[in-house]
Amino acid sequence: MSYTSENIRVLEGLAPVRQVPAMYIGSTNTDGLHHCLQEVVDNSLDEHLAGHCDKILVELSDNYAKIADNGRGIPVDIHPTTGVSTVETVLTRLHAGGKFFGNGKTGYKVSSGLHGVGVSVVNALSSSLEVVVRREEGIFKQEFECGTPLYPLKQIDTKSNRTGTQITFTPDNTIFETTEFQYDTVKGRLKEIAYLNSKLTFILVDQRIGTKEEIHFDNGIKQLVEDSLTTEEKLHEVCEFYIQSQMYDCKVALVWTNAIDEVVWSYVNNINTRNGGTHVTAVKTAVTKALMDFNSVTKTIKEDVNILGEDLRTGLRIIITLLHQNPQFEGQTKQKLNNTDVRTSLKDLFYAEIIKYFTDNMDIAKEVLQKAYTLASIRQSANKKKELASVRNRIDSTVLLPGRLTSCSSKDPEKCELFIVEGLSAAGSACKERDNKYQSILALKGKVINAYKVDEKALLKNQELSSLLVALGIGTSFDLTKLRYNKIIILTDADHDGEHIKALLLIYFVTHLRQLIDEGKIYIAQPPLYRIIYKKVPHYLKADSDLQEFRSKLTEKEKESCLITRMKGLGEMNADELYNTTMDYNNRQLLQVTTDGVEDIINSTLEKWSGVDTEKRREHILRTITQDIDDRSVNDIVSVDIEEEQELKLENVEIIGGK
Repeated sequence: MSYTSENIRVLEGLAPVRQVPAMYIGSTNTDGLHHCLQEVVDNSLDEHLAGHCDKILVELSDNYAKIADNGRGIPVDIHPTTGVSTVETVLTRLHAGGKFFGNGKTGYKVSSGLHGVGVSVVNALSSSLEVVVRREEGIFKQEFECGTPLYPLKQIDTKSNRTGTQITFTPDNTIFETTEFQYDTVKGRLKEIAYLNSKLTFILVDQRIGTKEEIHFDNGIKQLVEDSLTTEEKLHEVCEFYIQSQMYDCKVALVWTNAIDEVVWSYVNNINTRNGGTHVTAVKTAVTKALMDFNSVTKTIKEDVNILGEDLRTGLRIIITLLHQNPQFEGQTKQKLNNTDVRTSLKDLFYAEIIKYFTDNMDIAKEVLQKAYTLASIRQSANKKKELASVRNRIDSTVLLPGRLTSCSSKDPEKCELFIVEGLSAAGSACKERDNKYQSILALKGKVINAYKVDEKALLKNQELSSLLVALGIGTSFDLTKLRYNKIIILTDADHDGEHIKALLLIYFVTHLRQLIDEGKIYIAQPPLYRIIYKKVPHYLKADSDLQEFRSKLTEKEKESCLITRMKGLGEMNADELYNTTMDYNNRQLLQVTTDGVEDIINSTLEKWSGVDTEKRREHILRTITQDIDDRSVNDIVSVDIEEEQELKLENVEIIGGK
């Protein structure tokens, strides 16, 4: 099939409108029908905005709609470009109208509608349209069918006692899905315009039901705010602001209520900008900034919660109506304003007005701030609970990776025990020689977080503690009926770091799993602190006092033959050495942790490592470092402060049993 110039169709005049009407009015359903009516009303509204019209008649009937105003009337002289009357030009030419000059030059300073497209589109989509123009020169009339003139504009009277334009149109039922105008829809839009223009009166007549209604609101947008309130309780009286600049005028009416939502109505040149735009952003930003600046001076509320703009504007009912000389909309239906100049200038201008209002009405500003603080606190608390639930779900669904937990084969909790081992190296040694049937090994890679100092969310985010909950089988709900072990044994190095980790684990058990202590399930393993090779036989001692006692029984010559090693960590022990001294059921000694005295042990250890007395903490750390250096340099008795060392030991814990 050939493709030539004959395949290209050129649509002229109003033909494109009838071909694709939805491109001009959005749709051909009831929305598009009422859009046509609105376009004609907007032409009369432009006359009002220009100061030449204060009454508009809207009449509905079975097959037509009539709109008449008392404006200046469309010019009737011959247009220099088209060679036909200006009335015919406006009604039959797309993009013809008085809205393209701007700045008040013979046209309109501000305008509504589709910028010169609207009334000609209505003509194109009407099976018939009649226009009657009243001017000082007389009365003129012209009729159209489907956008085509039936005759040129003609004068039907040489005199007229008033001016204005009257358009009566019958929607084309071959184009529209329905041609029946909805009274409530029309009335709703006329009321909206009347609220925005307090000096304008609409007369709505419905010939179908024989009604006539006058629509007018003296108090304008303030009354719109008042009338919009239903069950909400006002925190103050509705206030109104007027802002004027070179390119636009803006009116804002607002009130805070006890509602829990924010409602914003916004308009540009009487068009409902349902999706907001730069004018809405400017006003919202100014309100938020003014309240925050007010609080920074008055200190009305604390700054311990993160207050958002939406918190400050909760309960706000606000109407923003802007008249702009050159509005830039997003899309033909004009539901969002895009003028960047408005965002900055209107924000600054409105900020000056609203901050003055708050300064003059401090009680109102303080009440708004207090409400915002309460809402922000509730939201923050809810977010914490949500985040905590998320962390809990993550932990409860976690399967520990190999290397963290090495489980025993038995499923009998009464016979099973869990060793919580400091360090991967030590855990590896413990795994090699353990009783595979009943002994499980959980490796700790680092220090546990201090449960006294942080909230539950931080605790659950700590890798070591979350791994512990998974290993125990109780999850974040701490369901002890699912506990996998009858003995939970803390196995750390016999040095200061080990003591610290041990204390932090005990803190967690005391604050969150105290029942395990009460039921006697928490134990502390006793790895040796010293290894002595005497006469080729190894001896393992658990404390400095044991070392002193052992040496006291030897002669000086026997002491010289001893090889004494301070065990720096569990990782330095051979696997069999660790098992035989610390894990073997027959040889090991376990300290059972009980409630009595455990807090004293915890406090004693933590005061040295993380207490508020920085000087004491510094001395303790320096003493520990010095001791560690001495341990590495000699294989002999290490000189330490025995009294100080005893404070770090767990001898104050009640010991029940031995093995």
